[in-house]
Amino acid sequence: MSDYELTWDDRRFQAVVEPFRDADGTIVGCVGIALDVTEQKLAEDELRISEARYRSLLENHVDAVGLVVDGRIVYANDRMTELTGYTRRETVGRSPVEFLAPEDRQRAGRKITDIYSGDNPTPAEYQLIHKNGGALTVEVVSHVIEHAGQPALLSVLRDVTKRRDLEQRTQKLQLQLAHLQRVSSIGEMATTLAHELNQPLAAIANYVEGCVDMLQKQSIDQKEVAAVLERVAQLTLRSGKVIDRVRKLARKEESHRSSADINELTLEVVGLMEHELQLAGVIMRVDVTDDLPLISVDAIQIQQVLMNIIRNAVDAMRHASQPRELMIKTSMSRPADVADQVDQYIEVTIRDVGTGIVNIEDAFAPFATTKADGLGMGLSISRSLVEIHGGRLWAERNADRGTTFHFTVPALSSRLEMQAT
Repeated sequence: MSDYELTWDDRRFQAVVEPFRDADGTIVGCVGIALDVTEQKLAEDELRISEARYRSLLENHVDAVGLVVDGRIVYANDRMTELTGYTRRETVGRSPVEFLAPEDRQRAGRKITDIYSGDNPTPAEYQLIHKNGGALTVEVVSHVIEHAGQPALLSVLRDVTKRRDLEQRTQKLQLQLAHLQRVSSIGEMATTLAHELNQPLAAIANYVEGCVDMLQKQSIDQKEVAAVLERVAQLTLRSGKVIDRVRKLARKEESHRSSADINELTLEVVGLMEHELQLAGVIMRVDVTDDLPLISVDAIQIQQVLMNIIRNAVDAMRHASQPRELMIKTSMSRPADVADQVDQYIEVTIRDVGTGIVNIEDAFAPFATTKADGLGMGLSISRSLVEIHGGRLWAERNADRGTTFHFTVPALSSRLEMQAT
């Protein structure tokens, strides 16, 4: 019996032919059966072509691609071997987490488990350790597929080391620019700072002269002198706080985050700018929500955001009709698109009744300004600082007049938890 493949009139057949013999065993004919397998063969051809294309796609993919079955790598393309420095023979059969930095392996393992459980396969970043010991930052996206009748994990790895380095350098430049803008702001606040320091210093001089007079006249009242000296000490501390605030704003150092109270940061900025507001005839109204969660921020940078927005508001109201009111409000913010209540934000709202902004988005562009002596960097820098903290800064025109600015920063889970740490 013999098997044959036959083609006839564009149809393909699988034929089985067996010789027919007489009583002497001589072949006198044959018996054959032909089965039309055209559709089956076409499907097999398409499958082979599809597999060849799929393999070619994986082999020539610009990113590293690996296939994991039962926790072990069963396939790795050339880009994967370039990324890790290991050959395919060294790669196949190993767990994918073995190629990651030790501190990332547990997190990667949880991520794989979640993906198999049906979670959304969002990108994740890990430190990959090259065979030569060097570290790379890779972005990994994984999907569950079927392979040989069982679930498998298809992972695509992209080297984002240069991108992250560039982002870090860009962020560093933004912080340097923010520092220069703070120094510039201090120069603009020279009148306010002089007033803030002149008042307590003048009072200290008067109190000291009064004590000198009492000493010269030998009419010393110990209680009165003690009260005067206590007042002198308070005024000295007040002057020191003003100088300390200026020093903090002017200093140049690496960004340092710590737990902070947004209400305290806001009230401190309002106090620093109080005289400037008075000179512009602006009435400040502050509405802070009590018992807000703490935030983890660089306090100076967040105060810089507040100062930039307040100063812009004051400038916008400088020639506006009375009353010139500036309202600052702090509150909790739960964005509608955030379902998880753990993801909470503190929101700061600053509303003025000035001339308003014609084009909101243009106002955040670098060097966009309507002031003759302005650099146009305040809002651009402020947005960058807020985004660095994981928040958002935006503005909207008021229905009557003026503009309302909002910015958010992520809240820590609770005050008690933060204090416990």
